Amino acid sequence: MTAAAAVVSAAGCGRGRGAPTSSGLRPARTADAGAEADGSAPGTTAPDAEAEGAEAGGPEAGAPTQSLVRVANFTAGAPAAGYDVCLAPAGTTSWMGPMLSTAFPAGSLGANGSGVTFPSVTQYFPVPPGTYDLQLVAAGSGCDQGVIAVTNGLPTLAVGSRTTFATVGDAQPTGNDAALKVLAFQDEQSAGAEGAALRIINAIPSMGYVDVGTGSLASNTFSPLAVYVAFGTAGSRLADGGAPDGDGYALVAPWSGVELSAHPSGTTTDAVTGSNVSLAAGSATTMVLVGGGNGIAPPQFLACTDSAPVQGALSACSLVAR
Repeated sequence: MTAAAAVVSAAGCGRGRGAPTSSGLRPARTADAGAEADGSAPGTTAPDAEAEGAEAGGPEAGAPTQSLVRVANFTAGAPAAGYDVCLAPAGTTSWMGPMLSTAFPAGSLGANGSGVTFPSVTQYFPVPPGTYDLQLVAAGSGCDQGVIAVTNGLPTLAVGSRTTFATVGDAQPTGNDAALKVLAFQDEQSAGAEGAALRIINAIPSMGYVDVGTGSLASNTFSPLAVYVAFGTAGSRLADGGAPDGDGYALVAPWSGVELSAHPSGTTTDAVTGSNVSLAAGSATTMVLVGGGNGIAPPQFLACTDSAPVQGALSACSLVAR
């Protein structure tokens, strides 16, 4: 498939969707909130929603009772053993955790310890619905040993929702790099039958805004998908003037062997390239720009298939070959 044929038509803001046409992007459909809400990661025990509902006369059999979260490490200068997180009801210090060391078997997140390492994303694990503050800690540390200030103002975790808590920024910033912080992204699992859902996140601490598209500037084939994607955000401006859905996903036609590239907005040289990118029909993918900190790691695309089935303790993410 050529770059020009890789995308589908534009639409305005919101969660609506429509059939693919020949150019631009369309907001993706949000996945049903309750889909696979018991899909806990290995080493966790998801609540038996059907049993709870039957015994207590409560939720309808099979209805979700928990929210699901996962933790992503997009920080190139993170400790070798990675990060863990603790959660507390908002405004309190009643910390739960560290969450990863209790949710996953020892060694399942990698050989270096119990934390999520760069650049990887854990599988989802269940958390009671509610509004939380988050403490980021080095793997193996306690909840009283945060590496940055407590993160508050996070979105409420609703029943059946899927949320990614992601580290972005430099642990020890140099130059104009943004400092380490934790962000939350609401996730989706499918695009329906019309195409593939694609979300683009800028996690390069030295690039305040980037333009992302198919092709490359070097080959004079660049066709923009999302423009002015701010650091620490999912792209909210589509190249045709439209916007993705509320979770940052836009609908694209399925891809096979497509080239991607990105560059700081307003510049004329490729900063990141990726080859042979494929998106299956019905899939949901988050494409993250990682690395790129001053003197740390070269920038790359990290492709995470949000719709992939659970296999092991880590989500289906891989660096895209340059």
